Amino acid sequence: MTDRGERYETARRIDADISNPQQQAQIAVVRFIHTVADTTDDVDVGTVEAALHAADTIVDLQATNERLKERVAELEREVTPQLDAKSYMQLTRPEKVQRLREALATQAATRNNRKAQMDYKDVTWLFDGNPSPGHAYDLMELAGQAAGFVYDTPRSDSGNKRIRVDLDAVKDEAVFHAANNASSGGTV
Repeated sequence: MTDRGERYETARRIDADISNPQQQAQIAVVRFIHTVADTTDDVDVGTVEAALHAADTIVDLQATNERLKERVAELEREVTPQLDAKSYMQLTRPEKVQRLREALATQAATRNNRKAQMDYKDVTWLFDGNPSPGHAYDLMELAGQAAGFVYDTPRSDSGNKRIRVDLDAVKDEAVFHAANNASSGGTV
């Protein structure tokens, strides 16, 4: 039986032997702390010290996760073709949508409230006048389907639909990093 299987078997025996739910919970928490802290073999480590080790482990894992996210974003930028290098006619629909999201996020990154919006005229300008108004609206609608982006009609009299972004709600790492790189002077 594997180490994990042995631990599960031990846990099942403890659950069966102890009928008090509070005792079961206490044992479970202590075992969890010692497992995360990796102190299960060290008999000299008490539960409080193990809890501190567990907290340190979690903090270290979070820092490692952030570093890895940044590294993945760097690698994605290296392997993702530069959308700006392609002409409008060479771009696929998903690439046009990505360029729109990145441009909008880049605008938002330069503002204190980290929000920005575009209407179809702005989208047409972004692509050097190429998309028709109808196609610009299609791109805006598709761009609005991602987290942090909204495609809607403002309450004003104009009635023109718009695409909005709240950079703090963006989940697409590539868009987020493109905006941060552009606002800090890096390359997109």
